[in-house]
Amino acid sequence: MLIDLNKDINDYKKKINEQKDIIKENEEEINKLKTKTNDISKPKELSKKVYEKDMVCVNFLSQDQIIRFSVPCSKNNTFAEIEKKLYQQYPEYRNTNNNFIANGQPILRFKTIGENKKGAGFPVILVAPL
Repeated sequence: MLIDLNKDINDYKKKINEQKDIIKENEEEINKLKTKTNDISKPKELSKKVYEKDMVCVNFLSQDQIIRFSVPCSKNNTFAEIEKKLYQQYPEYRNTNNNFIANGQPILRFKTIGENKKGAGFPVILVAPL
């Protein structure tokens, strides 16, 4: 009878250890999922720090004076990103081959606002083809 009790105790200990291992694996999986959930719930734009000194506003004007639109942004944004926001507001200009000029110089679309070296608040003139 003592042998049976020892065997039962050992079986229970083994089952308890198996359950502890399962619990540990589940806790690890839960932690992984929490991390993924936190990563997904954070908007990508908010995870970037933007300092006040890097903030600018691009002021769009069209030659015909129909467009007067400002886009707040960072000096690290490419002009193409800012242009996309303009087209969200004025989709009819998306299908034309537009050029942009600031201070008499053309804007390079795939350079950042800072790389284009245009000061804050300067107007960017949209030149649409005729």
